[in-house]
Amino acid sequence: MSRRLLQTRYGTVHATLAGEGGTPLVLLHMSPLSSRMFHRVLPLLAAGRLVVCPDRIGFGDSDAPPRALTVPEIAEATLDAVDALGIAVFDVAGIHTGGCEAIELAAATAPGRVRRAAAIGLVVLTPEECARHRGAIVPPQPAADGSHLRWYWDYWLMVQRLRAGAACPDLAVVAARVLDHLRAGAAATATYNAVFDYDFAARLPLVRCPLLVLAPHDEFHAASLRAQPLLPPGARLVELPDVDYEAFEMAPGRLAEELLRFLDG
Repeated sequence: MSRRLLQTRYGTVHATLAGEGGTPLVLLHMSPLSSRMFHRVLPLLAAGRLVVCPDRIGFGDSDAPPRALTVPEIAEATLDAVDALGIAVFDVAGIHTGGCEAIELAAATAPGRVRRAAAIGLVVLTPEECARHRGAIVPPQPAADGSHLRWYWDYWLMVQRLRAGAACPDLAVVAARVLDHLRAGAAATATYNAVFDYDFAARLPLVRCPLLVLAPHDEFHAASLRAQPLLPPGARLVELPDVDYEAFEMAPGRLAEELLRFLDG
């Protein structure tokens, strides 16, 4: 496993690389997290191929962008990072906002270079849902006594308690999510808003490469099912009723099995 700093038009992107050979797989995390969310599944996916896990621009150890970016611009930053590694053709898989970016790469930003694409959760929202979600999660401004830090801890503790089977939250996971959220800063809200402005429904039918949709039973499960009529011919949707958005933490073996079956098929 190694780490690289890759120059893009919107700033430097940090990426973790593992494995070698095969068609490279680019893994795109959700917001406001980082590539560290893949730490359990990465060794499984990298057994027979190169896997590239970038911290998407604005997150993790990557630079904050110079301004709020659109989903196509975020995809451009990732493609610049892939280019910096000398990769021509690649597979891509992303979860939630990372899934939006994966669809954008396959449909418009690099359609001739994406061999296969996978999305874990499809964020196809109605205008009413976009309006409700926009600005719903706004972290407090820093306070001199550090009390704002409690907001992050309480928020992620609540989220972990809502997870399927997480009656006793894994506090190490809570701590990791808090750190990622703090580091993301304004990029978290900006990226959410970019997704709410993104015409996901118009992009989905443009995907021409093989497409896999994994549908965990999380807050966007209904949106994933709503997207089924928009999927291009040959696309496959697989229900994951026993996991939620923390699928890569809860069931890395199951996720790796589904992805590898698709990528190698």
